[in-house]
Amino acid sequence: MRFTGIESVVGQQYVIQIANGNMFDKYTQIANTYIGYGDGIATPAAGYLATEFLPVKPNTVYEFGSTGSQQLAFYDKNKNYISGYAGGVSGAHLKRITTPKGVELIRFTTQMGLASSQYFIEIPKKEDVRT
Repeated sequence: MRFTGIESVVGQQYVIQIANGNMFDKYTQIANTYIGYGDGIATPAAGYLATEFLPVKPNTVYEFGSTGSQQLAFYDKNKNYISGYAGGVSGAHLKRITTPKGVELIRFTTQMGLASSQYFIEIPKKEDVRT
């Protein structure tokens, strides 16, 4: 998985144009489901989408964006819950996370109405970026 976008500054906000590399696929989400950050369990919740298990790397920065609330849960390779994160965003804010040690999978929640604007991408380390 690699980031293939262009980053530019518009006022005080960063605008990221994603050519590809978005790990969020709105067509493979589980409707009316919420991922609990405290236990990683999927529970029924009207109006939300939960991701499937998405592969991630430990100690790696990822970015997701939407204008809805989000819960994240981290898992090991055997889908055992490790930890989670409760976060919410508003407006056009973007959120970056660093995956914990031992993490190989992630699941998160977004609001159904915001699925078209959702993304989840790996942010490359500076030494991985070619100019």
